[in-house]
Amino acid sequence: MKLQTQFNILVLLFIFLNLNLTFAQEREVLPKGFSDKEKAELLVKGFQFKSSATAVAPTGAVRTAAEWEEVEYLVLSWNNSYNDILSEIVKASIVECKVIIAYYGVTENTIRTKLRSSPYSMTTTEIDNNVIFLSAPTDSIWIRDFAGNTVYSNDVGQLGLTDWRYNRNRNNDDQVPSEHASELGMSSY
Repeated sequence: MKLQTQFNILVLLFIFLNLNLTFAQEREVLPKGFSDKEKAELLVKGFQFKSSATAVAPTGAVRTAAEWEEVEYLVLSWNNSYNDILSEIVKASIVECKVIIAYYGVTENTIRTKLRSSPYSMTTTEIDNNVIFLSAPTDSIWIRDFAGNTVYSNDVGQLGLTDWRYNRNRNNDDQVPSEHASELGMSSY
Protein backbone atom coordinates (compact mmCIF):
# COMPACT_ATOMS: atom_id res chain seq x y z
CA MET A 1 0.00 0.00 0.00
CA LYS A 2 2.77 2.43 0.93
CA LEU A 3 4.59 1.75 -2.35
CA GLN A 4 1.40 2.40 -4.33
CA THR A 5 0.87 5.73 -2.51
CA GLN A 6 4.45 6.82 -3.23
CA PHE A 7 4.01 5.85 -6.88
CA ASN A 8 0.76 7.85 -7.10
CA ILE A 9 2.44 10.89 -5.55
CA LEU A 10 5.32 10.64 -8.03
CA VAL A 11 2.88 10.37 -10.94
CA LEU A 12 0.94 13.43 -9.73
CA LEU A 13 4.19 15.36 -9.23
CA PHE A 14 5.32 14.45 -12.76
CA ILE A 15 1.97 15.60 -14.22
CA PHE A 16 2.09 18.85 -12.24
CA LEU A 17 5.66 19.65 -13.37
CA ASN A 18 4.82 18.74 -16.96
CA LEU A 19 1.79 21.06 -16.93
CA ASN A 20 3.89 23.90 -15.52
CA LEU A 21 6.49 23.44 -18.25
CA THR A 22 3.76 23.34 -20.89
CA PHE A 23 2.23 26.62 -19.70
CA ALA A 24 5.66 28.22 -19.29
CA GLN A 25 6.41 27.53 -22.97
CA GLU A 26 3.10 28.98 -24.22
CA ARG A 27 3.65 32.04 -26.36
CA GLU A 28 2.04 35.38 -25.67
CA VAL A 29 -1.13 35.91 -27.68
CA LEU A 30 -0.66 39.17 -29.55
CA PRO A 31 -3.68 41.28 -30.48
CA LYS A 32 -4.76 41.95 -34.04
CA GLY A 33 -3.82 45.60 -33.54
CA PHE A 34 -0.70 46.89 -31.87
CA SER A 35 0.15 45.59 -28.40
CA ASP A 36 1.13 48.13 -25.74
CA LYS A 37 4.76 47.10 -26.17
CA GLU A 38 4.55 47.59 -29.96
CA LYS A 39 2.95 51.03 -29.51
CA ALA A 40 5.82 52.06 -27.23
CA GLU A 41 8.40 50.73 -29.75
CA LEU A 42 6.72 52.70 -32.55
CA LEU A 43 7.07 55.92 -30.60
CA VAL A 44 10.79 55.30 -30.09
CA LYS A 45 11.95 53.45 -33.21
CA GLY A 46 9.21 53.53 -35.81
CA PHE A 47 8.80 50.45 -38.01
CA GLN A 48 11.84 48.17 -38.03
CA PHE A 49 11.59 45.72 -40.91
CA LYS A 50 13.86 42.70 -40.91
CA SER A 51 15.03 43.41 -44.43
CA SER A 52 14.88 46.46 -46.62
CA ALA A 53 15.63 44.39 -49.73
CA THR A 54 13.02 44.41 -52.43
CA ALA A 55 12.05 41.29 -54.31
CA VAL A 56 12.38 41.03 -58.05
CA ALA A 57 9.08 41.83 -59.73
CA PRO A 58 7.66 39.42 -62.30
CA THR A 59 8.71 40.21 -65.87
CA GLY A 60 5.23 39.98 -67.38
CA ALA A 61 1.73 40.87 -66.38
CA VAL A 62 0.24 39.31 -63.26
CA ARG A 63 -3.25 39.18 -61.91
CA THR A 64 -4.47 38.69 -58.37
CA ALA A 65 -6.64 35.68 -57.67
CA ALA A 66 -10.24 36.79 -57.18
CA GLU A 67 -12.01 36.05 -53.92
CA TRP A 68 -14.48 33.70 -55.62
CA GLU A 69 -11.81 31.56 -57.31
CA GLU A 70 -11.09 28.09 -56.06
CA VAL A 71 -8.26 27.95 -53.54
CA GLU A 72 -5.60 25.29 -53.50
CA TYR A 73 -4.31 26.03 -49.98
CA LEU A 74 -5.56 27.67 -46.81
CA VAL A 75 -2.76 28.95 -44.57
CA LEU A 76 -3.17 29.10 -40.78
CA SER A 77 -0.89 30.17 -37.97
CA TRP A 78 -1.18 27.74 -35.04
CA ASN A 79 -1.38 28.91 -31.44
CA ASN A 80 -2.38 26.51 -28.65
CA SER A 81 -4.65 29.18 -27.15
CA TYR A 82 -7.01 28.58 -30.09
CA ASN A 83 -6.87 24.76 -30.40
CA ASP A 84 -10.59 24.17 -30.79
CA ILE A 85 -11.38 26.91 -33.31
CA LEU A 86 -8.28 26.11 -35.38
CA SER A 87 -9.19 22.42 -35.35
CA GLU A 88 -12.70 23.31 -36.49
CA ILE A 89 -11.32 25.45 -39.33
CA VAL A 90 -8.96 22.67 -40.44
CA LYS A 91 -11.75 20.04 -40.30
CA ALA A 92 -14.09 22.19 -42.41
CA SER A 93 -11.36 23.20 -44.86
CA ILE A 94 -9.81 19.83 -45.71
CA VAL A 95 -12.89 18.86 -47.71
CA GLU A 96 -12.23 21.84 -50.01
CA CYS A 97 -8.44 22.30 -50.13
CA LYS A 98 -5.11 21.53 -48.51
CA VAL A 99 -4.33 23.32 -45.24
CA ILE A 100 -0.90 24.69 -44.42
CA ILE A 101 -0.29 25.16 -40.70
CA ALA A 102 2.58 27.50 -39.84
CA TYR A 103 3.69 26.65 -36.33
CA TYR A 104 6.27 27.72 -33.80
CA GLY A 105 6.83 26.94 -30.13
CA VAL A 106 4.93 23.67 -30.45
CA THR A 107 5.77 20.44 -32.23
CA GLU A 108 4.07 19.05 -35.32
CA ASN A 109 3.20 15.96 -33.28
CA THR A 110 1.43 18.11 -30.68
CA ILE A 111 -0.70 19.73 -33.38
CA ARG A 112 -1.50 16.32 -34.90
CA THR A 113 -2.63 15.13 -31.47
CA LYS A 114 -4.81 18.23 -31.02
CA LEU A 115 -6.39 17.70 -34.45
CA ARG A 116 -7.15 14.05 -33.67
CA SER A 117 -8.48 14.66 -30.15
CA SER A 118 -10.44 17.91 -30.54
CA PRO A 119 -14.25 17.99 -30.72
CA TYR A 120 -13.72 18.25 -34.51
CA SER A 121 -11.42 15.23 -34.61
CA MET A 122 -9.74 14.09 -37.79
CA THR A 123 -8.21 10.78 -38.67
CA THR A 124 -4.50 10.37 -39.19
CA THR A 125 -5.21 9.70 -42.89
CA GLU A 126 -7.18 12.96 -43.24
CA ILE A 127 -4.31 14.88 -41.64
CA ASP A 128 -1.59 13.12 -43.66
CA ASN A 129 -3.42 13.69 -46.97
CA ASN A 130 -4.64 17.24 -46.42
CA VAL A 131 -2.41 19.11 -43.98
CA ILE A 132 1.07 20.50 -44.59
CA PHE A 133 3.04 21.50 -41.52
CA LEU A 134 5.29 24.52 -42.02
CA SER A 135 7.80 25.00 -39.22
CA ALA A 136 8.15 28.78 -39.40
CA PRO A 137 8.46 31.20 -36.51
CA THR A 138 5.39 33.42 -36.14
CA ASP A 139 4.64 36.26 -33.78
CA SER A 140 0.85 36.17 -33.91
CA ILE A 141 -2.14 34.20 -35.11
CA TRP A 142 -3.52 36.96 -37.37
CA ILE A 143 -2.13 35.41 -40.56
CA ARG A 144 -4.68 37.12 -42.80
CA ASP A 145 -2.82 40.34 -42.07
CA PHE A 146 0.67 39.10 -42.95
CA ALA A 147 0.23 36.17 -45.36
CA GLY A 148 1.15 36.38 -49.03
CA ASN A 149 -1.46 37.12 -51.67
CA THR A 150 -1.90 34.69 -54.53
CA VAL A 151 -1.07 35.99 -58.00
CA TYR A 152 -0.86 34.40 -61.42
CA SER A 153 1.60 35.29 -64.16
CA ASN A 154 0.57 34.63 -67.75
CA ASP A 155 -3.11 35.03 -66.77
CA VAL A 156 -3.53 31.62 -65.09
CA GLY A 157 -0.15 30.11 -65.90
CA GLN A 158 2.25 30.29 -62.98
CA LEU A 159 1.10 30.59 -59.39
CA GLY A 160 3.09 32.90 -57.11
CA LEU A 161 2.80 34.92 -53.93
CA THR A 162 3.18 38.61 -53.26
CA ASP A 163 5.08 39.23 -50.06
CA TRP A 164 4.06 42.69 -48.88
CA ARG A 165 5.86 44.36 -46.01
CA TYR A 166 3.88 43.76 -42.85
CA ASN A 167 3.00 46.96 -41.01
CA ARG A 168 3.90 45.65 -37.56
CA ASN A 169 7.19 45.12 -35.75
CA ARG A 170 6.56 41.39 -36.03
CA ASN A 171 9.52 40.25 -38.06
CA ASN A 172 8.71 36.54 -37.81
CA ASP A 173 5.22 37.12 -39.22
CA ASP A 174 6.76 39.16 -42.03
CA GLN A 175 8.85 36.15 -43.09
CA VAL A 176 5.98 33.62 -43.35
CA PRO A 177 5.03 34.38 -47.01
CA SER A 178 8.56 33.62 -48.22
CA GLU A 179 8.63 30.43 -46.11
CA HIS A 180 5.25 29.45 -47.59
CA ALA A 181 6.46 30.09 -51.17
CA SER A 182 9.67 28.18 -50.52
CA GLU A 183 7.79 25.17 -49.06
CA LEU A 184 5.63 24.90 -52.20
CA GLY A 185 8.34 25.85 -54.73
CA MET A 186 6.45 28.99 -55.78
CA SER A 187 7.78 32.35 -56.89
CA SER A 188 7.61 35.10 -54.30
CA TYR A 189 7.34 38.74 -55.40
